[in-house]
Order: sequence, then C-alpha cells, then structure tokens
Amino acid sequence: PETEPPALSHQPRRADPAVRARSRATSYVTAPPSPVGDADPLLDFAPVPHTAPRRNSITPDRQRKFIAHLAATGIVKQAALHIGASLEALYKLRQRPGAEEFRRAWDMAVDRGVSRLEDCALARAIEGEERMVVSGGQVLGTERRHNEALVMFFLRQRRADRYGPEVGPGHPLYE
Repeated sequence: PETEPPALSHQPRRADPAVRARSRATSYVTAPPSPVGDADPLLDFAPVPHTAPRRNSITPDRQRKFIAHLAATGIVKQAALHIGASLEALYKLRQRPGAEEFRRAWDMAVDRGVSRLEDCALARAIEGEERMVVSGGQVLGTERRHNEALVMFFLRQRRADRYGPEVGPGHPLYE
C-alpha cells in the first residue's frame, strides 16, 4: 500500500489557507464597503438612453446598481461583475452621446471610493497595524506596528507648509 512520505521536521506546519488569509487581513482590507441607499443623490442622474435595448443592455436600473456598487467599493471591475457587465461595455456606455450624467456619477463614485481608501490609510497611520509575532512556528502574541512612511506621507500632503519638501535650511521652521 502507498503511504504519504513523512513531513520534514524543518518545515513549519501550514495552517488552513482560509484561516491564514483571514489572520493576515488588516483593517483596511476587512472594512466592509458602505452601501449606497436608494435616496443617495449620487444615484439621481439621467441614465444613458438605449434606442434599441437588447436582452443584455445596461439598463437604467443596472446603471444605478453599477454606480452604487462603485461608490461602495471604489473598484470598477468589482462593480461591473456585480451587475454582470463587461468593462468594455461599461466604458463604451460611458463614452456614448447622452452619457454625461452617467460619466459624472461614475467619477463621483470613484471619488467616494478613494475617500474611503484615504480614511482607512489615515486610520492605519494613526492606529498602526496589529501583526502576529511568530517564532519557531509558534504564535507568541501580537505587536502593533506603525508605518512611518505612511505617517510622513500624510504629514507632507496635509501639512505641506510644515513638512513639505521646501522646509529646509533657510526656512523659518527649519531654523
């Protein structure tokens, strides 16, 4: 009878991939997207009209669902998958005559997604990120790490007058 070769002792025991993926997730990844309600002004746009709608047309209802999902996630590909449309079809729709309001809603939805990303990054810069401490394949505990590059990025961008690249010798703050 065939038997499995014994596991080598120098190899760490691997956890279930689903558990490993969950344990590596950080707050900015696991933060659920904020759903967009039907009354949100973002969804109050004139959809792109269809002169000869087909079975797979991106109808006004699908356009609004796309914009709502895009605003919640900030990811065009995910929003396209959510409504069952191809990226190509959506980008073509975006460029059609009469799509000005749809295009504007799309841009505003992406801005919302970027704002969400910025909020999560700022929270990470301030709060840090909890990481596991592992030694010899054993989890010893956790530690909180702060990303100094992320902190400096926010300070340079939001307080450029104090931390921007022009602060150097001769600048009143430097002296």
